[in-house]
Amino acid sequence: MGKSGNVLVVEKDKNVLKWIVGMLEDHVKKVITAETPCQIPKMLKQTTIDVVVLPFSCKGDCIEIEAGIKVLHFLLRANPEAKVVFMVSPDDLSSAVKLMKEGAVDVISNRFEHKELVNRVLSCLDDVNPQNNGGQPLIFKPPEKKFVYHSNKMKEVVRTIEKVAPSEANVLILGENGTGKELVANSIHRKSKRSDNVFMSVDVGAFNESLFENELFGHKKGAYTDASNDKAGRFELADGGTLFLDEIGNLNISVQAKLLTVLEKREVTRIGDNHPIAVDIRLVSATNKSLGQLVEAGEFRTDLLYRLNTVELVLPPLRERQEDIPILVSYFLSMYCALYRKPLLKIDKSAVKCMQNYDWPGNVRELQHVIEKSVILAEGNKLTKEELCQRTLLEDSKDISFSSYNLEDVEREVINKVLRLKSGNLTHTADVLGLTRASLYRRLRKYQL
Repeated sequence: MGKSGNVLVVEKDKNVLKWIVGMLEDHVKKVITAETPCQIPKMLKQTTIDVVVLPFSCKGDCIEIEAGIKVLHFLLRANPEAKVVFMVSPDDLSSAVKLMKEGAVDVISNRFEHKELVNRVLSCLDDVNPQNNGGQPLIFKPPEKKFVYHSNKMKEVVRTIEKVAPSEANVLILGENGTGKELVANSIHRKSKRSDNVFMSVDVGAFNESLFENELFGHKKGAYTDASNDKAGRFELADGGTLFLDEIGNLNISVQAKLLTVLEKREVTRIGDNHPIAVDIRLVSATNKSLGQLVEAGEFRTDLLYRLNTVELVLPPLRERQEDIPILVSYFLSMYCALYRKPLLKIDKSAVKCMQNYDWPGNVRELQHVIEKSVILAEGNKLTKEELCQRTLLEDSKDISFSSYNLEDVEREVINKVLRLKSGNLTHTADVLGLTRASLYRRLRKYQL
């Protein structure tokens, strides 16, 4: 495949810059780098630029917003044909919307997954030169997220989704981490009457109380020291669409009362403001906790629980749907072989049997990571049981007698094993276990690991 296009990447962190260049250089004609936007005019004089990738970080500072837009406007004047892509914090949706309105062709989270930036850049290049590669788009299409199953338990889940999606009912999704709660929420949105509008996901466990209120309800300029501009909250940004609150069980009791008020009145008041704003959202929530037990302990409001679970949907853990493992393995193998441009790998029956005998504490998400890693590291055309065991926790599953452990002992043991497997890397450990970093930190403190 012929390479096409010159891409300018602006990034002050040399390690991040090197990583981005490494991803792009195999797919584009040339990657030019700059450490600051001040170097852009010089770069534009030296060579033709097709795509510009810029970092953008804004913490409510109007000056930073104006600076980002100023750079964007300069680029559009100096080189109208160039496509500008910003890397923006996923917590800064208001700036992302503003940048798109001002002329940015795309906005991507600065926590993008592997290959996602490549997809976006190649898509931009295809718009610039649609005849490259003989007219075929130079795009790695991201794998479609969908339900893959044979089991009766998952058939029942899908039937429930089909029934509830067209309604406006609030839905509470229960299930362990990694079982696919956000996938279910997405499916409900796609099959609803709101499918043409926004689906907005908020990880409740990622924010403390003050940050959560700010993110959910927004603030008015001057509400506090750093509030130098008005900011819309997630309720406003999700107006007309679906708002998904993940890990709702971690919500502080005081914020629960404010959330209940918003759901009852269908209006939100920004922090520091007295004027309510009407909002029209459908709420889908999820948790891996027992809200009933939290209610009994006085840690969750009964009236809020009634509001959340008009319909309750329970996702089974992977260990309770082992008949789905072979088809999930086949699906993820096809997905990642295509994504990483490798011939379709075969897998030994003994390896599949080994995976069916494993408890999968991280559920489907852990299985997905195992298959992705195996595809990346595979040297031959077949995955064996031995190869899988070398790269995963499968080799340790036979050493755990769950009948001799209480739940906390098992959780401590599994976290320990994943930490060793990931050489102490907390981000990778959290990914395998299907936890947020905040949730993992809480468990590390709890078990004094």
